[in-house]
Amino acid sequence: MPNDKLSVMNIPVKNETTGEITNQSLDLKDADIPSWARAETKPAYTASEVGAIASSLKGAANGVAELDSAGKVPSSQLPSYVDDVLEYDSTSAFPSTGEAGKIYVAKDTNKTYRWSGSAYVEISASLALGETSSTAYYGDKGKTAYDHSQLTNGNPHNVTKSDVGLGNVGNFKAVSTVASQGLSDTEKSNARANIGAGTSNFSGNYNDLSNKPTIPTVNNATLTIQKNGTNVQTFTANQGSNATANITVPTKVSELTNDSGYTTNTGTVKSVKCNGVTQTISSGAVDIDVATNLVTEAQWTQIQKLLS
Repeated sequence: MPNDKLSVMNIPVKNETTGEITNQSLDLKDADIPSWARAETKPAYTASEVGAIASSLKGAANGVAELDSAGKVPSSQLPSYVDDVLEYDSTSAFPSTGEAGKIYVAKDTNKTYRWSGSAYVEISASLALGETSSTAYYGDKGKTAYDHSQLTNGNPHNVTKSDVGLGNVGNFKAVSTVASQGLSDTEKSNARANIGAGTSNFSGNYNDLSNKPTIPTVNNATLTIQKNGTNVQTFTANQGSNATANITVPTKVSELTNDSGYTTNTGTVKSVKCNGVTQTISSGAVDIDVATNLVTEAQWTQIQKLLS
């Protein structure tokens, strides 16, 4: 290299217009190169002299944070509020001495704790699942139990007679009007025995009874009602409907039939003869002296007919 200049090659230069970056060479004059740069043994410089951060400040207080192999700041160099929740399988796995400002979670119960300075204290009464007085019941099991409690048909709980104290009580069956749902012969026999009605298998037919009274046989006879020998109405023993017999009774003399020996004279009786004595009727009445002229019963009847 000539003594009057120093060539620096491959300096990347960006074109402000196109944005393209190209490698350029730079020629410096010898007068522009400082003496320390020409020296074979270079001088030592402090971080502050070159505007760098001292290595002693890496990961140290009032220094700078380091990066781990994943390019992230280690949790040991982060403040507590960034990594203040720590999870462990159970409380027995917690560190023997906790750290203030951190939250410890026991994954087996999902309860949270803090370090009091001497022991782990549960932060609040957590709602944990379980089947004890201090836990909440599982929602899916609770819904199954509720749905089961709402059943109203059948016997969803499979309750037996013995479960309700009726183990010694027999099964009862109501008598239905439907023939196919009636009592069986065994059920009938048991029912009679339960009420002290004996053990006979009564068919329900009167003729099957013993020691029964004889019912007279009713023949199909005819009853005839007459008036003076003339039929007015007839009735049969097995007649299916009611019948009325109307017998007319005379209510006045004109409705009677005249027999022989009775007068039919409708004129005026002018005299009456009694025991040979004739009495003249002048005013519609006859005065007979019964003391001297006694009237027989036949004569009195005859008088009444004449006066009627």
